[in-house]
Amino acid sequence: MVTQTLELTLPSQIVKDLEVEVTSGKYANSAELISDVLQNYLDDRRIERLVQEGLADKDVTLLTKSDFAEMKSELIESFRN
Repeated sequence: MVTQTLELTLPSQIVKDLEVEVTSGKYANSAELISDVLQNYLDDRRIERLVQEGLADKDVTLLTKSDFAEMKSELIESFRN
């Protein structure tokens, strides 16, 4: 992955919270954590846009609980075969 450097100014409490997360061992450093958080945010925004586009589409057919139950049954059956 190609990366670029970005300088950020953050409130002290956010920096402290970042340090706690990094110290927990889940992230190697604060840059990795910030990158992960931003990627999740951007992914959520993409999903929201796709949902909005889908809702605006007049040819959309909403699925019912019965539709989901049928799809689940078909999926389970496909694993058995």
